[in-house]
Order: sequence, then C-alpha cells, then structure tokens
Amino acid sequence: MNAAVRFIHNIRNTNTSITPFLKRSHLLPVHLRIRFKICVTVFKCLNDAAPKYLTDLITMKISLQSLRVHEDKTLLHQPSFESPSHKNRRFSISGPKLWNELPRSLRKITSITEFKSKLKPYLFDQF
Repeated sequence: MNAAVRFIHNIRNTNTSITPFLKRSHLLPVHLRIRFKICVTVFKCLNDAAPKYLTDLITMKISLQSLRVHEDKTLLHQPSFESPSHKNRRFSISGPKLWNELPRSLRKITSITEFKSKLKPYLFDQF
C-alpha cells in the first residue's frame, strides 16, 4: 500500500514520511486496516452474515448482575489467555477485544453499510 501511495503522489525519496499522504488519500495504515477488517468480521458474526465457524468463536458477555438497568448488552465475552503474544492474534481473542474497545454508539449499529461508514472515521481519529 505504501508503494502505491508513493507512486500515486510521485514520492521518490524513501525517507519521506508516508503518513500525510495516506491521510490525504483517505487510506488507513495497515495496523488500522487490520482492526477495521476484524471489527467488520465481528459485526457480521453478530448479525448472522458470517460463516458458522467464525460465529461460533464469538459470544456475548453474560453478567451475573443481569438486573442492572444500565448494563451494556453489546459487549462480548473476552477469553482470558496467558501464553505467547502470537496467540493473542487469534480471532477468538482479538475480535472481542477490539469490539469491546469500540464506542457503544458504533456497537449498537445494525446496518453493515452504516457501521463501515462510521468505523472508518473513528479509526482515522486514532491515526
């Protein structure tokens, strides 16, 4: 992606920071693009638009104090995992973690088009 942006903007010096050109091109950097894809996949799992093998990896958070009026019903169960960091990249671990980090207003959206259109600016704000 960086090479494409360098080509489009005719950047010959490889020491030049690519970040402002990514922003101008409205492209997320790779680490945020990965977050975007994971969050969209979780959204699809929660809205029955993903394959069953992925949907089975996602479960809603069940609170023992379910009588709370202000309880957030959009949170996912985050499995605790204590092992090498590469295991934390599994969808069953990273999906719920990234989903729960989203603002509640994003998690409550039911349309995939609306979710994507609001998720990207949210991630751009973190860029």
